[in-house]
Amino acid sequence: MADDGFGNCLAGLMKNNPSNHECVPKCLAKGIGLQDTGQIRDWIKNRYAPKLDSPYAGRISEHLELTGEQSHVLSAAQAHSLALPRKPRDRSKRGDDKESSQFVSLLGSGVAGALISMLEDAPKGTGRDDDANTITLTWRSRDALPMTPAQRDRWDAALQSVLRKGWQIHYLVQLDRDGSRTVSLVQHMLDFIGSGAYVPRHFAIYPGAHTGTDMPASDLLVIPRVAAAVVYSAKTPHVAGAGILTHDRRQINALAAHARQLEDATVPFLQMQSAPESPAKAVKAIRQAEHTCHGRRLFKNGLGAFTQPPEWFNERTAPVNPGVVMSDDEWKRCLLHQRERIAAFERSVKRYKYRDICPLSALDALTRHGIYPRDDIFVAGYQTRTRRLEHLRHAITVLHDNENYEIGFVQDDDAASMSHGSGQRLDTMWQVTEDGNVYIGTWGPDATGQLIPVNLHTSEPTVAQGFREHFDQLWDTIPWGNRERTSVIKLLEHAIQTIEEDDTEE
Repeated sequence: MADDGFGNCLAGLMKNNPSNHECVPKCLAKGIGLQDTGQIRDWIKNRYAPKLDSPYAGRISEHLELTGEQSHVLSAAQAHSLALPRKPRDRSKRGDDKESSQFVSLLGSGVAGALISMLEDAPKGTGRDDDANTITLTWRSRDALPMTPAQRDRWDAALQSVLRKGWQIHYLVQLDRDGSRTVSLVQHMLDFIGSGAYVPRHFAIYPGAHTGTDMPASDLLVIPRVAAAVVYSAKTPHVAGAGILTHDRRQINALAAHARQLEDATVPFLQMQSAPESPAKAVKAIRQAEHTCHGRRLFKNGLGAFTQPPEWFNERTAPVNPGVVMSDDEWKRCLLHQRERIAAFERSVKRYKYRDICPLSALDALTRHGIYPRDDIFVAGYQTRTRRLEHLRHAITVLHDNENYEIGFVQDDDAASMSHGSGQRLDTMWQVTEDGNVYIGTWGPDATGQLIPVNLHTSEPTVAQGFREHFDQLWDTIPWGNRERTSVIKLLEHAIQTIEEDDTEE
């Protein structure tokens, strides 16, 4: 029975089952929590089968009171159908207007699943800088599209897949005053920025009393020539629990034209600060922003640059980090900008607040293994005992000498829990200055899929405020003993003692 496909197997079990009732599509839909009876009919007609990570096979077994053997047969049929190649739709019958103009209705958990399948089934792209090769995705709703953890993983993988296939993605987002929402969407973007084919933009007009994210949910996904979907709220105002999907070429074109109108009302979300081969430009940009920044907040997977001894940035003939490739002239310019950063900090910290958040795991890696974050162009990924002791002793000196400088050590799990489901990437450095500049150092895939360093900047006030709020919320979650000055100095002194007592390194 499994080889007959999921639909045939399901139809047979609906007719003959241990519950002793002939189940019809409406009955089954109600029994397994589906509002759309059409999905049941599509399953029975073998148009498709529910995904393996969906709960429907289990719910069907419970509703029909199937035996263990029958449940196994149903699951085997489901896997068999999913393994078969999808039959391409016949779009040659253009004369049948009724058939070609029909939409597919989406409800409940089927909304996210349908959008994911659209991306997974997309063919190869045709090249960049072409409307016909640009996928448009919007997030104008207040809340994100509801997804299970498994769906979220598939969603991320599907986005990566279409980028590798040569598509561009234009992601149009509506900003609002919710700082957590802003930081959440930025963190999600960081997984895709790097190759230049993922283009986040935001609407230039902020939501007012009756616009933007204050409106009931409504968003769009358009894959030219392939499919398009509109998702919207049906019951809960800010949750997209319903949608309409079409494969009709005319309807796709109409929605693509609407997407272009939406994009005309947007501006770039983040600016690439410098190409990976020009680190001096990135250091210079941060130095210029910090010159009169009146304080800043930093999240880094390691201790901040201002804790490192100034003599580390004296003139050298070549980079000390073997993982960084640059000319001697580029290296000297990096050192100059870094020394100017330190000088600006020493002047500004006398009047303004500077706070750093560092994961405890990074401090432990430095202490026990000499490991430094890979995004630090000035310091190699491994440092000797002597260098680590120099660093930690200078960090204590900076804390002693500057009341406005603070370090908080956060547990990794606490950092992750503050990112509202998107995952706090501990290898991503970001800082926000008091005057509204956000700098992000992360890693993104290039055209070949290899990770490369990416430096990003924005001065958008709403984004900066979102990062400030997110940082302050994360700071407040840190236990007092991991952020109070005297306690932090004791943590660093204990790290020094641990290094000094380690007899494994000569």
